[in-house]
Amino acid sequence: MTSLAEYSTSQVHKRVISNLSSESCQLTILPLGSDASVPHETYVIPPKATFLLANVQESAIFEDGVRHLMSSTPSTAGSEPFDLILLDPPWPNASAKRAKTYGRPRSTADIHHLLLSLPLRAHIAAAGLVGVWITNKIRFRSLVLGDQDGASECRSLFNAWGLELVEEWIWIKVTKRGEPITDLESAWRKPYEMLLLGRRTARALHGSSGDDDRHKIKRRIIAGVPDIHSRKPSLRELLAPLMPRPEYRALEIFARNLTQGWWAWGDEVLKFNEVGWWSGGRTEGTSD
Repeated sequence: MTSLAEYSTSQVHKRVISNLSSESCQLTILPLGSDASVPHETYVIPPKATFLLANVQESAIFEDGVRHLMSSTPSTAGSEPFDLILLDPPWPNASAKRAKTYGRPRSTADIHHLLLSLPLRAHIAAAGLVGVWITNKIRFRSLVLGDQDGASECRSLFNAWGLELVEEWIWIKVTKRGEPITDLESAWRKPYEMLLLGRRTARALHGSSGDDDRHKIKRRIIAGVPDIHSRKPSLRELLAPLMPRPEYRALEIFARNLTQGWWAWGDEVLKFNEVGWWSGGRTEGTSD
């Protein structure tokens, strides 16, 4: 594994950085100032991965980063829209409010406003796929897809983005023995989360998709052992059959780790690429 570079914190933050190599490399972030007693942090950067360590509310920085990559990359790959955009939003919840989690929207209205502010429509391909992770809260599903009875005045995200629901995946979290980590009927904690996949279509862009197409929605189940709290399973290979080409372009928003060949954007985008998670130096919450 090669070393990409050493950067100061200020050099990495709010800057698009790419590993153009076909091999993984290491990125070292040096602490601010000259205090040698403060440890540096080293991260594993997968092959062909690009990241922007910045708050997703700062969409202008993302737009500037895309333009910069377009002007500095010999190929036209940087100018192409994304075939896939995947989002894992920080949905508001009671435990996060009690913990006063930094940067997490405090209400459904807050997260709705944040998601609508993202420059998604400008960067998704003509027949691109958008995936949104949701918890089992009905109000979050309605926010993404809209109320079935149309009672809500809140514009759904899929409608705003010109998307039509095409697939619904359920990630059921299991122990190493293959059993659900909690009872399926638990009133407090469900052992699953859902991924809603919407495709950009001409019909959806004109708002003409409707209830008659619900029977066409494909549903899949993923069973997997959760390795780190709230980190989703890697979907790179699972989503490949739905992509228009083998080397498809993908962007993950609210990312907390990097994926080979993908773009990633978020204020914790390097969190689980720190070498401690790769060397066995850190563990968290692996189910038996």
